[in-house]
Amino acid sequence: MFNKYNYAYQILFVITICLSKISLLLFTIRLTPNTTTIRVGKILMGVILLWGVATVFALAFQCSLPQPWNVTSGVCHNQGVLVSVSIIDIITDIAITSLPLVMLWGIQIQRGKRITVMAVFMCRIL
Repeated sequence: MFNKYNYAYQILFVITICLSKISLLLFTIRLTPNTTTIRVGKILMGVILLWGVATVFALAFQCSLPQPWNVTSGVCHNQGVLVSVSIIDIITDIAITSLPLVMLWGIQIQRGKRITVMAVFMCRIL
């Protein structure tokens, strides 16, 4: 029973992370008038969507059917793929965090306020 819950948790967790990243990107795109930042945000959004779909499929079919949650069966194929999924997750998080920083760098406000706003966006890395 634990394996079934863990299986469902992993898939739902990836969907939640993917939607969270897309939400933050949409927020960033709405804030900026810079077309380059908007273009980079949309490209990053496409990469995240592809990452999310590929990760859900990798998790859903990580072990043989009809019981893909049964990790103890010894017929699990995609364990190496899950490591690359984590690497892509980290890279997209860094890109999502740096996009608002680049956008905020050119805004004409006091240095202290700019650093405060940048620090708020950088909290995502924690």
